[in-house]
Amino acid sequence: MKKLLLLLLPASMLMASCTKGDLPMPPVNEEAWLGKERGVVVSNAFTCDFFVVETAFGYSVLRSWGGFAPMPGSVVYGDLSRWGVSNFYVRSEGRIITADVRDFRLGYFQAMDALGWYCGSR
Repeated sequence: MKKLLLLLLPASMLMASCTKGDLPMPPVNEEAWLGKERGVVVSNAFTCDFFVVETAFGYSVLRSWGGFAPMPGSVVYGDLSRWGVSNFYVRSEGRIITADVRDFRLGYFQAMDALGWYCGSR
């Protein structure tokens, strides 16, 4: 009986401490992000971490770090016309993601070709 109690007590405490809800996200200062370059995600490669964003200056190809790539139609704010890794605000989903800008100021077909190239070379 003692062994049963020793097993049930920690198991019941573990089950009581579990929650089913999502973890709360930290608040985002939208005023700082809305002053940056705006883009809309037009394509997302589900087999890899790359996605294409349409900006006022053309199309940018980005690689998401951390596993989250925004869905097509999502609005993204950040430095979309500068190479390198930086943070971007996905306003449609209220998240901040880290991504690497691989190419920018491309035409539509150039961006789709680059997306195929990056995803095919893995």
